[in-house]
Amino acid sequence: MLYKGNTATEAGGGSKVTAGCYKFKIEESKHYPNNESIGVRCKLWTDDNQLATEKFWFFISLKADQHESLKAETDRRLTVLLGKPEIASEKDLLGKSGYLVTRSTFNGAEIMPFGGIYTSERKSATGNETMAERIQEALAYDWKQDSYAVNRKAKEDAKKGVSAPATEDSDTMPF
Repeated sequence: MLYKGNTATEAGGGSKVTAGCYKFKIEESKHYPNNESIGVRCKLWTDDNQLATEKFWFFISLKADQHESLKAETDRRLTVLLGKPEIASEKDLLGKSGYLVTRSTFNGAEIMPFGGIYTSERKSATGNETMAERIQEALAYDWKQDSYAVNRKAKEDAKKGVSAPATEDSDTMPF
C-alpha cells in the first residue's frame, strides 16, 4: 500500500467547530416564510477567546402546528435569546450573545437539540439545567448510532450523487 487516506470530503472553510461549548454572537438573522423559520448566523469563540468560526448557522422553527417538544424548544431558544418566548422581527436577534453547546455530526457540528443555548451567565431558559450535563451529552453523541442522523446523511448523499471512481477504458474521455 502506497497511501491510505480518509474518506473524501469537500474543502471546508477552515471551521474548527467540534463537540463542546462555545461563546456566540449573532451576526445575521433571516426569516424564511416558506419554511416558517428564522436562520441565525453566529460567530463562535472558544472559552479562551479563539475564533472558532465566523459562520455557524442554526434555525429557530416558527411552525404553529409542530410537535409539542419542538414547540417547547422554540420557546426555550427565544426565552434565552430575548427573555420571552415571542419575537416580533428576526432583527430582534441581532447582537444577542451567550453560549451554545454543539455535537459532532456527519456534516461538522450542530447545535444540541433541546437546550443547546445558554445566556452569557451560562443559564438555561429555566435557569435549572446545567451546561455541564449538555456538554457531556454532546461529547458522548455518536451520530452513526442515531437513525435519524444516518437517514439525513443518506438523503443528502443521494441529492449530491455518489462519485464513481474513474475507469481505465472510459469512452467518454477526450484523450
